[in-house]
Amino acid sequence: MGRFALVLAVVGAVHAQYSMERTAQFQGSKDISRRLRQLCPCSETALRDIQTALDRYTHNVVPKTGPNIEGLIDSIKEVAYNCTKRPECRCPEGYFKTIDGLECLRISRDQVDCLEAERVCSNDFNSRLAIAKDPKRLQRLSDIIRQTGHHDDLFWIGLSYNRTNLGGATWKWADGTAISAEMKRKLELKDPQMTPDELKKSLRMLEIGGVDGPVERVAINGRYEGHTWAQESCKSEQYGPKPRHKYICEFLMFKVNIKSRK
Repeated sequence: MGRFALVLAVVGAVHAQYSMERTAQFQGSKDISRRLRQLCPCSETALRDIQTALDRYTHNVVPKTGPNIEGLIDSIKEVAYNCTKRPECRCPEGYFKTIDGLECLRISRDQVDCLEAERVCSNDFNSRLAIAKDPKRLQRLSDIIRQTGHHDDLFWIGLSYNRTNLGGATWKWADGTAISAEMKRKLELKDPQMTPDELKKSLRMLEIGGVDGPVERVAINGRYEGHTWAQESCKSEQYGPKPRHKYICEFLMFKVNIKSRK
């Protein structure tokens, strides 16, 4: 099994590492832990249970049956969801809890450009632009937009045509993972029509403007039809007025980074 890194966002703020050399680390700053306890009293117990799941995976599951990351993720999700859906587990100011109690979202009223939407969400405590890696999650966000009375308004989400380590660009979610072929078809996404030189120039113009950001970003509405959604430019004003839309932030009660090496 080769080296891989997986970021699992299950609604919150803790960091865990798993190593195939049978060591596990579970880390979170004291400040973050304190703020989480204030919002969600069960978070401290949940963090201990997540650590227990990591230890069990490291010392029992891997030696006996081999790696099963999917099983580990399911165990962590169950612990996190059992905590976040409790009535006493609250969202930060400006966020609302979904009907099922599993997540905290912020539906903006302000219209901002692509880069400002990302900044606004990341500046909130342990939050980011909402992501939807599968059709079910995409339908859920679309339903929430419609239920809040914003049928046709477009909302920026955490999916952008962004730079890679090799100097090119690809469609990536806000957690750094690449979009699947299924979701790319579902959103009817097209790679920006530009030559390699034009792409480099576009990325360079963002750097000159003091922003290391994406070339384009996706905005969705409440109608769950790809052709009514948009992929729009994040480039500097010299290319014309920047598109401005509302945005959806998601608060992460538990954010678990699982890194594996062999």
